[in-house]
Amino acid sequence: MKPAGNTFNRSKDSHDCTSAVAGRSRNSRELRASGPSRNSKLLISLPPPRMSTQIVSGRRARPAAIALMRLGRQRIRRAVGMIRGKRAGLRTAVGRSVPSCSSGTARRTIVRSERSRTSAIRRSVSSSVCVDCLTITSIRTKKVRRMTMTNHPIVGTESGSVQGVAEDGVAAFRGIPYAASPVGDLRFAAPQRHPKWSGPRDASRPGPAVPQAASRLEAVMGPRARDWDEDGSLTVNVWTPGLPDGGSAARALPVLVWFHGGGFSSGSGGWDWYDGRNLAASGEVVVVTANYRIGPLGYLHLPELGVDNLGVQDQGAVLSWVQRNIAGFGGDPHAITVGGQSAGAFSALYLAVSPVMGPLVKRVVTQSGPFGLVPQDPAEAAEHARRFAEILGLSGSLDLLAGLRAVPAERLVAAYGQLAGELSRPGSVAPPMFPVLGGAGIPVRWEEALAAGRLNGKQLLTGTTRNEMSSFFTFDPRIQAMDAGQARALVAGQIDHGADRYDRAAAALPNAKPADVLTEVETGIVFRDGNLAVADHQAAAGYAAYVYEFDYVPAGDPAHIGAAHCAELPFFFNTVDAYPDAPMLGTPTAEVRRLAEEFSGAAAGFVATGRPRDEAWQAYQSADSATIRHFA
Repeated sequence: MKPAGNTFNRSKDSHDCTSAVAGRSRNSRELRASGPSRNSKLLISLPPPRMSTQIVSGRRARPAAIALMRLGRQRIRRAVGMIRGKRAGLRTAVGRSVPSCSSGTARRTIVRSERSRTSAIRRSVSSSVCVDCLTITSIRTKKVRRMTMTNHPIVGTESGSVQGVAEDGVAAFRGIPYAASPVGDLRFAAPQRHPKWSGPRDASRPGPAVPQAASRLEAVMGPRARDWDEDGSLTVNVWTPGLPDGGSAARALPVLVWFHGGGFSSGSGGWDWYDGRNLAASGEVVVVTANYRIGPLGYLHLPELGVDNLGVQDQGAVLSWVQRNIAGFGGDPHAITVGGQSAGAFSALYLAVSPVMGPLVKRVVTQSGPFGLVPQDPAEAAEHARRFAEILGLSGSLDLLAGLRAVPAERLVAAYGQLAGELSRPGSVAPPMFPVLGGAGIPVRWEEALAAGRLNGKQLLTGTTRNEMSSFFTFDPRIQAMDAGQARALVAGQIDHGADRYDRAAAALPNAKPADVLTEVETGIVFRDGNLAVADHQAAAGYAAYVYEFDYVPAGDPAHIGAAHCAELPFFFNTVDAYPDAPMLGTPTAEVRRLAEEFSGAAAGFVATGRPRDEAWQAYQSADSATIRHFA
């Protein structure tokens, strides 16, 4: 097999181990470089030994090898020094070994990962040493990644410098404020620039989540411990595999700005579920996750008081912050992909088609976007705001905004939970408050924006899980108790020809319970239909679109949820170990980890190049289901 990288051979003559060890010829230290750019001899001297490299013997022992060992370990260490060469500042990180010498003599092979302090290049170096004469028979080098990093790298932002941590070749900066804390007079106000700070700010840990109740999908994803605090909650987290060297980078990396889901009522970009380290390393991309205000703090509708789609405004502030600051982290501000899952996908699409934010976006990733959910009607939003104030005892207040700012965050969360309970209806996944049509950032529905060409020129990756609505229906006793007539009537009241659609699904699933038929129908109405409609539009217009369906089902599926809503998240970020109690995932087997590597790598490839790094994933053709990539 032809070795990877640049291969150096001792000389044109075959390797000869007959010369005495003590009388090695000078040729034993000469290497002829193969390849057009390396055709001169390279003399390598023996620098002082370094103890960090391991040398493991080949499988076969020879008398000459015994003689070599009698010379002492220092000779072996010197051989290691030969392989290191004269590269200034190179440090040995890992030592391993393996095969036998092709000439029949046992050899020791040293495989190392080197990092240069001066050239910002990491190399994987594999070198072979004959145990008889210490001749280097080959050196293979492979460029791994451009890196300049200390254990605690520091990057400057518009508000001050931040100090992160290096984790397995990726620099992580967590909890960076992109806006001032939304407390006091800034509660229920548009996001404001964060004040400047002096000295490096610790960015080793994420900031707190926005105030919220427990997720309604805990039975699917697993529970989270409370970690919220209104103060300091508007933060971003950045993972970068290549920081600029001396203030400049050889190549700025593409950027993914990703927004979490949670029904506009829960979630945090700082949770380990969405840790971007593996995704960033997989595709040589910069990954950014963010918090944005949710629930009443983000979507209370009081436009006459300036309270207008504040969560959407936060997301716009995130994109703007990234555009202004990401170059310092090695990112390309002109190669931004905006993405998200569920509510985050809804947000990503509306940001991409926004007249204001859209020009900042080059590519779009939407995972399980609930595009069948129309932005909230302003009249409905106003009524929900009225009832919310009533629950808080603020009806008729002369200064409603001051009253709302004085209420403890715990009471706001509790009142929102009460409102959600009052409004809950079987089959509806809409929260009490979410982005309002005509409000800030949502001028028109996405269908109108696409028709107006707002997504033109942008590459798209989109998809759904096979059984999206099982996450919402499996544990809802009202749905599980429905008979066929009730389920059919529910769909008929939602869309035109809904009864016919239910009947077709029931015929295709003759042995299914009404709840299972309803799950299939609603998966299409709320999720699948809209995602395919966006892809159809892009493909028909001649723009690249890639569509997936995630079919993974945990072994045995004890919760009977199938390929549930959110099931692709551990695979997208390749963070399967962050979900120890998630029925949607099950036990992370070797096959599960392989699928995570595959899906995450494909997604990272799309962010980097506009095409998934997956030979089996072809571009979507409008209305052609054969061009949908299935993952299971």
